[in-house]
Order: sequence, then C-alpha cells, then structure tokens
Amino acid sequence: MPFPWSVVGFLLRYVGPSVPDIIASVKNLKQGTQQEKPPFEDPIVRLRELEQRLATQLQVIEQLTLQLGWLHKMLRRVLWLGLAALVLAAVAVGLVLWR
Repeated sequence: MPFPWSVVGFLLRYVGPSVPDIIASVKNLKQGTQQEKPPFEDPIVRLRELEQRLATQLQVIEQLTLQLGWLHKMLRRVLWLGLAALVLAAVAVGLVLWR
C-alpha cells in the first residue's frame, strides 16, 4: 500500500505552521483562566459556591446509589433465574439419560 505523501505534504504545508500558534493560544487561555479569579475573594461567596457544589454532588451520589441498588436487585433476579434454568436443564438431561 503506497504511503499518502500528498496528504502528509498538505498537513506539513498548511497545518504545520499553525501548530505553534495553537500551542500559544492554549497557553494564553490557560493563563487567562488562572488569572480571572480575584486574589482576595469574599469568603461568604466562596462558601455558598462550595455549598452548591456539595449539594449537587450529594444529589448525584444519591441518584447513583439508587441506580446501583436497582442494578443489584436486577442482578439478583437474573442470578436466581439462571440458577432455576440450570436446575431445570439438569432435570431435563437427567430425565433424558434415565429413560
């Protein structure tokens, strides 16, 4: 299979020169987001934000706990159903071989 040199040439010619610009843009965005926070933030506002985040995380944890409980219940049902099918299959094989 021939190597697609035309695609590599296109990438080197048009995308290659913009890679340093992309890297510089990402660095500037990262530094900009780090500098957006004021150095002395109001502690009450910060506590309210933390309380909201904790409440959201608690809701997510509760939902996950309910989903895990439901999943555990369904897995137990499938286990018992599988065991019942195994017992019935063993009985059927026993009846076929016994006759």
